Amino acid sequence: MRQLLLMRHANASWPDQGSADFTRPLSSEGQQQAQQMGQWLAQQAITADHIICSPALRTCETLDQLKQHIAVNQVDIEERAYLPNLHTLLAILRDAPPHHSTLLLTHNNGAEELLTYLCGKHITNPSHGELMPPAALAQIQLPDHWNDLQPQSGKLTQLIHPKNLGI
Repeated sequence: MRQLLLMRHANASWPDQGSADFTRPLSSEGQQQAQQMGQWLAQQAITADHIICSPALRTCETLDQLKQHIAVNQVDIEERAYLPNLHTLLAILRDAPPHHSTLLLTHNNGAEELLTYLCGKHITNPSHGELMPPAALAQIQLPDHWNDLQPQSGKLTQLIHPKNLGI
């Protein structure tokens, strides 16, 4: 089985009027969220052979915080992962190298669409409302080949958010 760690970037600052969405940095809360998720990944010994990250500032800053806690072998900054839709995320995965474990660090709504596509429409939204709030991480078991991704071909192992960690 292959593992996908699907993560939404941590909480970002709201842009000043006239500034670009692409250059939104993490807020102080977002930096803390990303640190907590990195600590949790390390504590659980969850690793990724390959990381695919959106080039937006907030995703790259989330990745920088994670890298303080987990070993990183290969990182690809993927232009298509910036504000993607479901079909774009599927294409990114189908183009990915055949690693056992891949972390895809991206944005919502694409992250929620991909999670729902892979694991079914009956995933229960957590008490905080959003399926993939900032810094949420879904651990998903998938078929051995990226080309075999179909609706409900994944099994959600866990869906984690910093608010649930108690760190």
